[in-house]
Amino acid sequence: MAIDLGELFEHDPVTVARELLGRDLVRVFGSRRDVRGKITEVKAWGEHPTRELQFTEYPSGVISVSQYGKNFMIDIGVNGGAGCVTLVNAFFPDFGRSVGSAGRLAKALEIDTAFTGYDLFQRVSLEGGLDATLRIEGSPYGGTILEKGWSRAPVNWQGTFYFKP
Repeated sequence: MAIDLGELFEHDPVTVARELLGRDLVRVFGSRRDVRGKITEVKAWGEHPTRELQFTEYPSGVISVSQYGKNFMIDIGVNGGAGCVTLVNAFFPDFGRSVGSAGRLAKALEIDTAFTGYDLFQRVSLEGGLDATLRIEGSPYGGTILEKGWSRAPVNWQGTFYFKP
């Protein structure tokens, strides 16, 4: 049974990552057409409490956007700020394909650092003034979910990727 979105981000990063798979990520532009993508890959950070990982601590359900190459990366705080998940990939029916990376996902949704501090539930920026809406809707995937870790990654990059085959 799927975890209610209102409670989802209070869970550990692995649970949140697995529960986000298959849900819709919706960027609302107001006068323009909404952009909607089905989440297909998420990375969980902080799932191993013995490791000292470095990530921005934001409250559960609050977004942190950081520079990722020429684009940006979308992280969401979980478990009261004790971990986070990174949105890595989504399938966009309007594009007819997956975007393929965290940076291209942020670009497709037109998300940049102005979204840092955006609360997915209050739909307002913690820093105020951001006129934008981002929602997560729908139900998670049922069935098989694959996972892959990076054993050669530096400690501060270690986490687990969860994706739908």
